[in-house]
Amino acid sequence: MRKVSASALYMVIVIALVIGVICAALVAVASFYRLQHQKSFRFERLQHNLHSGMERLLANTDSTLSEGKSIDLYNDEQDSLLIQKYPWGMYDVGIVKAYKLQDTICSIFTIARTVDSAKWCALYLADEDRPLGVTGKTLIEGDAWLPAADVKSTYVDGKQYEGPKNIISGKTSRSKAILPELDKQKIQQIRDQFGRLNTPYNGTEINGIMTVPYDQNEKRINISKRLLTLTKGNIGGHVVICSDSTVIIDSTMQLHNVLIFAKTIEVKNGFKGSCQLFATDSIAIGKRCRFDYPSAAGIVRPDLYKVQVPVQIRLGNGTVFNGSLFTYEKQPDVLKPVIELGDGAQVSGQIYTPGYVRLSEKGNKIYGSVFCNRFLYRTAFSTFENYLINATISSKKLSPYYLTGNLLPVSDTKQQVLQWLERR
Repeated sequence: MRKVSASALYMVIVIALVIGVICAALVAVASFYRLQHQKSFRFERLQHNLHSGMERLLANTDSTLSEGKSIDLYNDEQDSLLIQKYPWGMYDVGIVKAYKLQDTICSIFTIARTVDSAKWCALYLADEDRPLGVTGKTLIEGDAWLPAADVKSTYVDGKQYEGPKNIISGKTSRSKAILPELDKQKIQQIRDQFGRLNTPYNGTEINGIMTVPYDQNEKRINISKRLLTLTKGNIGGHVVICSDSTVIIDSTMQLHNVLIFAKTIEVKNGFKGSCQLFATDSIAIGKRCRFDYPSAAGIVRPDLYKVQVPVQIRLGNGTVFNGSLFTYEKQPDVLKPVIELGDGAQVSGQIYTPGYVRLSEKGNKIYGSVFCNRFLYRTAFSTFENYLINATISSKKLSPYYLTGNLLPVSDTKQQVLQWLERR
């Protein structure tokens, strides 16, 4: 019998060990790829389910989902959705969570409406039996709803009209004496926020960092009968600040999609951020401020005051506002509301007031639309009504992807994602 050397046996053991390691590695790799494939399949299925949930949510135009709704997609208790929608100022917040066994993905976004092309225009001037006069380098691009007295070039304060021969570049239609109404349900939602002053905050200043996810409970800060200053901080997310007095926003405070409700609101020079400001009396925005889209500033006055207090929104010199400016009075006062733009102030979005829009002599640019009863032009010696001087109002220069809230009368019924807030 032939003997086998010990070294040969050793080599056999080594080769067997190597083969075993290779086989084990192949099994591990196969198992890893199998797990990755299953994970990828689950993620794709979750993404598909999440998209289905978003379609359901965007198709829902009422407010019946504020408490959230769970849906078993395939009746197998494995694939489910949670969809929720609640009002957030002029817009709504949508939340969609898709579940697959232990896996979850979530999308949170603001919801807005597309613009109804049949209602959209650069200018809607209520018919008060007086024409619109244009002077200087005034430019109106887009459709316009005008009084029966129409529009004419004029000579005012030593200035003559220097614009295009066709003063209105788009189609003109006859306006009515009263502006198209704001959405009553949305106005009521905003009004309800002013009355929620339970458990007041005891301080007079808010600073530091505060961020609250939109799928968590609302962080509400209530201030009663005291001035509140927001300074040296960063606030964002599901945060609401409400006061029955004055709120001052310093330029050192950064706001991200926050809601603020107060009697009066003052924004200091140089502020930059995005927020929605709602007041019952006035909003004064300082010089060189920048409000990012989708911001809003609106006056909502639910009752007639015993003492006449004018409703006013003012943008300081050089301020850029990307969003919507509006005023609402349940019972119109003798003193008409005023939205005033300082020298060089620019708005990209919408202006709506059943009162006056006061523009600067040096010219303002409004990219979007203006709905108002009258324009005001004031010099040191006199005031002119329904005159535009060196003003640019252009619906064509607004982004074609612009979306609006259903509060304003040009909104369509179709809902779309306005802004992604959180995706995880």
